[in-house]
Amino acid sequence: MSLLVLLAAAAVGAAGADVDPDPAWLCTGKYYGAFVSPSGTSAKWPVLKSLPEHLRGKSTILLATPGAYAGGKSHVMYADTKSGKAYIEQAAGTLDSVVIFGPLPKIPCSDPAATDILDLAQFFMRTYADDLAAGDRKALANRYSRRGTIFIGGEWKEEVPFDKLSKEYASSWKPPVMFHWQGLAFEKIGDQAVMITGGVARSDQTGAASTSHSYAVLLVKEDGVLRIRMESGAPPARPQLSQR
Repeated sequence: MSLLVLLAAAAVGAAGADVDPDPAWLCTGKYYGAFVSPSGTSAKWPVLKSLPEHLRGKSTILLATPGAYAGGKSHVMYADTKSGKAYIEQAAGTLDSVVIFGPLPKIPCSDPAATDILDLAQFFMRTYADDLAAGDRKALANRYSRRGTIFIGGEWKEEVPFDKLSKEYASSWKPPVMFHWQGLAFEKIGDQAVMITGGVARSDQTGAASTSHSYAVLLVKEDGVLRIRMESGAPPARPQLSQR
């Protein structure tokens, strides 16, 4: 069976509910971005001594650049998806200029249905990498389709039921030492699915050289949430596929 046929079959029957609320973080960034500028912030937000440790190194949403003059301040927002809180980092180019504001509440989109599915997919892939880095077995398993997931490697494919995949994550999956996406490209397949292609760089052992390989994933909406229906190219859950 060709890959295109598999993709078409996988997309059929995806739930037609509204959007995943997580991209409210984009609306949250837009909301708080209105209060910042190169001169600082006009809001009286609580100040922290430092950014929560588990958010260090995570991706951010740019709120404002420092502008064209010396001493201008930049602002980025960290989204804590576990607690539902936002943290804003203000900096003027030196370590002692950094100020952390938060925790601040997530602001829902005024029209969630207007959120584009590509925004949902980009958010999905960013937080997917975060869950991998954190070794969050339960969160990773929950990213997969409840109808099962098609895994493809070379001339081999297998459709794995959700319960079986969840047990694999709980019992035998090991987090990579290093993992990041490479050059991901996003393409809509109607209003209910997104095809993502690109690459993965990863290392599974401390001190081992990283390896890179191609990657593809099909995300479909189920109950208003994007989930993985197809994954190809030694996906994070089943690296043994690359050897079959």
